[in-house]
Amino acid sequence: FVADNLAPLVGTVFGPSATPHGADILVAAWAFAFQIYGDFAGYSNIARGISKLMGIELNVNFLFPYFVISPQAFWRNWHISLSTWLRDYLYISLGGNRGGSWKTHRNLMITMALGGLWHGAAWTFVVWGVYQGLVLVVARVIGRWAARAGIVIREGLNLPRVALGLLMFHVTCYGWLIFRADSMQQLATFTRLLFTQFQPTLATLDSLLIPMLQIVAPLMIVHAYQAR
Repeated sequence: FVADNLAPLVGTVFGPSATPHGADILVAAWAFAFQIYGDFAGYSNIARGISKLMGIELNVNFLFPYFVISPQAFWRNWHISLSTWLRDYLYISLGGNRGGSWKTHRNLMITMALGGLWHGAAWTFVVWGVYQGLVLVVARVIGRWAARAGIVIREGLNLPRVALGLLMFHVTCYGWLIFRADSMQQLATFTRLLFTQFQPTLATLDSLLIPMLQIVAPLMIVHAYQAR
């Protein structure tokens, strides 16, 4: 329900004849984040439910991935069957975190680039994988710096966690923009428009943002209750 109703909204911005502003692209990236979640988590839960009818307990495949505050946590909670396969059969086979920081970063980059290529033979998928690898590497560097500086983010609902959660969500959404782009040219154009022509209009509100919130808000309210 969520994915199929968001798909037309996303298509109006990513379609070949669209001429979006930066605000349209941002809302479409939000919508695609929930579209792809609705598709992937939806079919995973259907499989889990059918399996339960036959007495088979499958692993949870999505665990509130948009409520996390770090890339590492995102990949622990997003498409868990795929991310654990990438970890066990690529990352660890390459050496994992053994051999120092440089080799760890190299292994992360190779793993995520191949994970991107696994989605399809398109440059946008490869770039998406490289982007995810870079995000993981940068997060590790920042995490080490924060640990040395004695910075600790307290558990529970507090301002630093909310701010980090919003930042992480938008870092993820830019990744989905890369993933959804029809071509490298569209990706370059949309990235430029995000930073140079960010002009919210009434059309953005009426045709994109409000319809998206009507579909997404009930899902997120339920998820927030379940997560807590």
